[in-house]
Amino acid sequence: MATTRIMPLHIGKGRTESQAVSDIIDYVSNPQKTDNGRLVTGFACDSRVADAEFLLAKREYISTTGRVRGPAAQRYHLC
Repeated sequence: MATTRIMPLHIGKGRTESQAVSDIIDYVSNPQKTDNGRLVTGFACDSRVADAEFLLAKREYISTTGRVRGPAAQRYHLC
């Protein structure tokens, strides 16, 4: 039986946003947990450069709307 949960992912102290996103993607795409990457997929993004795409989308959103989110969770990991 499969289960799912949503885990909030925060930047944390001592890391830049870019480092945090890269670390999170590295963690969830661990080859030991994903059958050497076979189970890693993406929708409307390339999983190899997803960290850069996430940051670009965030910059575009801020530049378009002028809204900046506070220190709440930056990303969510659905497992």
